[in-house]
Amino acid sequence: MELTSSSHTSLAGNSSVIGFTIGEGVITVLAYFARDWLRLKWVISGYFALVLPYLYFVPESPYWLFTKKKYNQLEECLRKIAKINGHSDNEWYPYYNELIHNPRLSMLSRKYASRSSKDIIFHHLPRLSLCALIGCVTMLLYIKISYGLGAMSDAVSPYWNIIIGAIVEAIGYILASISITTRLGRKYSFIVFSLFTCICVLIIPFVMKSYPIVTIVISQIGKLTISGVVLVTWIYVPEIFPTSMRGVSNGVFVFTGRIGAIIAPVIDVALEYNLRWLYQDE
Repeated sequence: MELTSSSHTSLAGNSSVIGFTIGEGVITVLAYFARDWLRLKWVISGYFALVLPYLYFVPESPYWLFTKKKYNQLEECLRKIAKINGHSDNEWYPYYNELIHNPRLSMLSRKYASRSSKDIIFHHLPRLSLCALIGCVTMLLYIKISYGLGAMSDAVSPYWNIIIGAIVEAIGYILASISITTRLGRKYSFIVFSLFTCICVLIIPFVMKSYPIVTIVISQIGKLTISGVVLVTWIYVPEIFPTSMRGVSNGVFVFTGRIGAIIAPVIDVALEYNLRWLYQDE
């Protein structure tokens, strides 16, 4: 998202997660034809082998180049961006020149650069801790709903289950991308989608045995809303940190998210065991 302007951040973030849902559909089709995990693994590896050379041509982040004072590379990068977008040097170079040579900006840059990485991390530790908690809970609910609640129907093929779930997920991403551009913004969009997700998760244990169709509908609504949460956090987390901390913040967010994904099945089994009292009289 650092390769685009702030006005297009939402579009860039939405495009990346929409691509994830397309990948879900593609991998489902490949799995259907492969019918063997090892064969499927080789197919996926071949796909990545084809994509890897393209990564060499992806430009470096201008924000990162600026914070590291790599001005020659930054100018070259901006010149390429301007050329692709059909802008002449007169339209952007004066602003770039002022940015580089402005004494006040240079002073702030030197002041920030004088701080060690350790000091910067400790300065943002409370915010990092909050992002870690959000990442863990978000992915816990995502895995719980996406691969648990959303795939509980024996009447539907697991392949169709994943494809339907991917479509629902894409709708959730689109709704969230619209929501964050409204008056709700990032913060309240996150709260609203999280609230609806929690409601769905709390309702399901009480209806899953007596009303299976209702359970499937609620679980898919839950998947839609948790997908919205994922999109909002995907965009929101990098924006609340300076450029030099975005890599660390994303790393912490993804790391704790994986922890949430790991413990999701454990919590699922524990809840199933402890909620059996709901049906013990039936």
